[in-house]
Amino acid sequence: MDEVRLEDGACICDVLVQATPETIVAAFGRPVKLAESGRTLTDDSLARDIVFFAAGLEGLSWSVIEAVSNEAEPLDYIVTMLRQTNAALAGDVLALPLSYENGLGVAQLVARQLRVPALAVWGSDEWVGLCGGALFDASGNIVRACNVCGPDAIALHLAARERLASDDYDPDDDETSDDDGDLVLYEPATGLRTVAGEVIPFLDAWFKELGAAQPTSPPSLWGVWEGYAEVWGAAST
Repeated sequence: MDEVRLEDGACICDVLVQATPETIVAAFGRPVKLAESGRTLTDDSLARDIVFFAAGLEGLSWSVIEAVSNEAEPLDYIVTMLRQTNAALAGDVLALPLSYENGLGVAQLVARQLRVPALAVWGSDEWVGLCGGALFDASGNIVRACNVCGPDAIALHLAARERLASDDYDPDDDETSDDDGDLVLYEPATGLRTVAGEVIPFLDAWFKELGAAQPTSPPSLWGVWEGYAEVWGAAST
C-alpha cells in the first residue's frame, strides 16, 4: 500500500472491489473506456457526464472505484469520514450521499450490487483520528474494520470539527489529541478490541492477503492515469 498517500493526504478514501472495471461501471450507467495503459482515449469534455469511475491495476483482480457526488451542497468531508469511521467500528455503514469521502458507503453499495468482496481505506493529515480501513464480504457486510482511535476519541474529534463551523470556535477548547499508537479493531465475533501495532503495516497485510494494491491517485483525476491498466467511467447519458 501507499504509506505516504494514506497518512499525508488531506483526505484519502480509496475503495477497491474484486471485479473488472467494465463490469462495475455497467451497473451505474453507460460504460465508457477512458484510458488504457496510461493513455487517455477520450476528450475531457466527457468528465461532466461521468457518475462513477472504476480503474484496473495491472495483473490484479481488484479495481479501484469512486462515485461522483451529485449533491449541490455536499456534507463536510471530515465529518463524513468521522461518522462513517465510527459506524464501521460497530460493523455498520451510515446511509450518506455517495461521494469520494463516503468510501465506506460506496464499498458496501458495490459489494452488495455485484456480490463481490470490497475494501475501503481512509486517512487524513488535515484532521486527527482518521486512519483505518474496512473489509466487506460479498454480501456487503463488514467482516473487519480498524482505525487509529476508537468511538470515544472519534466523538471528540467529530464535536471539534462541528464546532469549527460555529462563530464561537476556539481551538484551545478542544480536547482532541493524536492517537496513542494502538489500533482499534472490530470483528463481528469479538466486537471492539485494542491491538498493539501501527496501522500501515496492519492494512498492508490486508492488501497482501487479498492480492490488492492501493492506487497512487483516485481515478477521478482526469488524465492522471499512468498507474492504471485501464480506466472506465459510467456516463449518465
